Amino acid sequence: MPKTTSFLSPAFIQVGPGMLWKKSDNLKVNIAPATFRFIIVNAQVLADSGSFGVDLGKNLCFEFGAALSGYYKFNVAENVSVENILNLYSNYLEDSQNVDLDYQIKVVM
Repeated sequence: MPKTTSFLSPAFIQVGPGMLWKKSDNLKVNIAPATFRFIIVNAQVLADSGSFGVDLGKNLCFEFGAALSGYYKFNVAENVSVENILNLYSNYLEDSQNVDLDYQIKVVM
């Protein structure tokens, strides 16, 4: 049976205090040095294979680490803008040298 994702497979939930540096609505950086992260894998076929970092057969993984988020938006033309969103996360409890990276770029017209 092929492994496919479904609703809440995975879901990443991060909670932690942080500091927001905001130069404008178009440039923001958030640093959260004590962040709790929960990874939920609802599809049992994915959980049984240990996908997305959960232990084999488990549907939930708990991590504690640091998170950094950045947002930058600029205009290309009168009705065209580009939004950049960068999220970084490092788990203190396991392999802290590894960093999860999520980068999104959106062109808004």
